[in-house]
Amino acid sequence: MDARFQRKINQLNDELDRLLDGLKRYSQEQLAAKPRPDAWSVLQVMQHLMMAEAKSIQYIKKKTSYPEGLKKAGTLSSLRPAFLKFFLWLPLKYKAPAIVNEDHFRENVTLDKLSAEWRASRGELVHFFENLKPEWKDKEIFRHALAGRMPPEGMLTFFSDHFTRHRKQIDRTLQQVASKH
Repeated sequence: MDARFQRKINQLNDELDRLLDGLKRYSQEQLAAKPRPDAWSVLQVMQHLMMAEAKSIQYIKKKTSYPEGLKKAGTLSSLRPAFLKFFLWLPLKYKAPAIVNEDHFRENVTLDKLSAEWRASRGELVHFFENLKPEWKDKEIFRHALAGRMPPEGMLTFFSDHFTRHRKQIDRTLQQVASKH
C-alpha cells in the first residue's frame, strides 16, 4: 500500500480506537440518549459516520469495477478535499444526505455491535487500498454528494474531517446527557 494512504488509514483507525475506548465508560442508556428530541444520540452519530464510510467504500468498489470510465483527477478534483474540509469546519448544521440519515438508523443497537461493524468496514477499506492499482491513485474514484468527484486520497481526507466534525458532536452530546443519566 502507498505510504501516504497507509499513514492516513492508520490515523483514521487510531482516532476510531480512541473514540471507542472512551465510550466504554458510558452506559447503553447514556449512549442512546438524545440531548434534545431533534438531535442525534451518540449511537446515532456513530451509525451516520459508519454508514458514510461504508457507502463510500461500496461506491469506489463499484467505480473501479469498470475502470475504463475513470477520469484523471485534475486541479479542481485536487481542490475539492480542501473545499470539503472548510465546509465541515464551519459551525453550521447540515442535513445529512438521505442515504446516511436517521431513516436508516437502527434502534437498540449496542456499542459493541457498532464497534465490530465499524472495524469490519475499516478492514474493507484497508483491503481496497492494499489492492488499489497504481494507475487509479490519480483517478476520480470517489464522489462526495456536495464536493463532487475526487481521487482516493480525497476520500480518506473526507473520512478524517467528517470524523473530526462528528467527534465534537459526540463529545457535546455526552456532556449534555451524562449529567442526566
